Amino acid sequence: MRSARLAISLIAALAFACSLEASNEAPGTAGVTVRIGNAFTGGRSQPFAMGILGVAAQRGLLEKELAQAGVKVEWSYFKGISAAVNEALANDSIDIAATSDLGAVIGRGSGLKFKIIAAGSQPRVGGAYIAVPIDSPIHSIKDLKGKRVATSNASNFQLELERVLQLNGLSRSDIQYYNMGPAEGVAALGSHGVDAALYGGAGQLFVAVKQGLAKIIYSVKDDKNFKDKWKPVSVLLVTGKFAAAHPGVVKLVLKGYVETAHWSSVKANRGAWYRYVSKIGVAEDELRRAQEGVELRLANSPLLDELYVGHIRETIALAVKAGLLREPFPASQLVDGSALSEALKEQGLQHYWDAYDSEGIHKVPYRAPKP
Repeated sequence: MRSARLAISLIAALAFACSLEASNEAPGTAGVTVRIGNAFTGGRSQPFAMGILGVAAQRGLLEKELAQAGVKVEWSYFKGISAAVNEALANDSIDIAATSDLGAVIGRGSGLKFKIIAAGSQPRVGGAYIAVPIDSPIHSIKDLKGKRVATSNASNFQLELERVLQLNGLSRSDIQYYNMGPAEGVAALGSHGVDAALYGGAGQLFVAVKQGLAKIIYSVKDDKNFKDKWKPVSVLLVTGKFAAAHPGVVKLVLKGYVETAHWSSVKANRGAWYRYVSKIGVAEDELRRAQEGVELRLANSPLLDELYVGHIRETIALAVKAGLLREPFPASQLVDGSALSEALKEQGLQHYWDAYDSEGIHKVPYRAPKP
């Protein structure tokens, strides 16, 4: 009887110690609901998304981590991609989101209060395509002058279109610009509702090509004049209000996010990664084509290194030049890597991903940007 009482006491003591450890890890988290949004649905209405955050949601790791701390997660997936994320931020209906670089820049420039706390993808990796109807006489970017060209407002795609036009001596005023989500734009391309469209390949333009409705006339990947540092990135952001009220929850989200970024970077997990991402309605063969030659460790790095911050700085400048942003602001107002550094250190991943200089040429020691 005495030994039984002793065993019960030891179990109780151990449980109490564990609860203390959990409360120290993320104090004040119990009963909190975190509302997480994702723009990378491919323009579809479905509870799946691409990218690190999308994979984290599917694997269930993030929710499990948060549930252990008494935190509930509410997911929102936006068919309207980045512009819809900004609208949700303005309406105070989400706390954390994965969105595009241009979407974040435009949102911050319009007065929304948030910080980029981790990368969702890296420059040197991203890239879009321009397709035209299969019977179109258009063969080059310069042929787009005066034509109807579709892409999505406040998205990576709009940023790339602006840059591609500039590289070819054109501007948005030289084309008939159509704001369409990927699914709508690809459908319009197939029905000759537009003359050209700029979107991603997998699940978007590759579908129209496979169906014999369109042909690719341009790829950012193949354009030697399109610098690696210009290629668009995605971001993970948190509102200032939520970060101030619930830093423990932000810490837990980043913990699961970094673990997923690491899992997604391991070559042995590539097949599983394709299966997760294909759930948004993208064929695996299209994903493999889009990812051809891409190193997973580079593609899924969450680092906010000099290259990444420099890209945000250039995005701000391009947005002002293109008339998408009224006034420039320092990139330091938008990017804060302090919480990410803690998450990397806790998981022993400070040196797992390579950091690059602002041109993306030389590897450099990683230094987290601070506001």
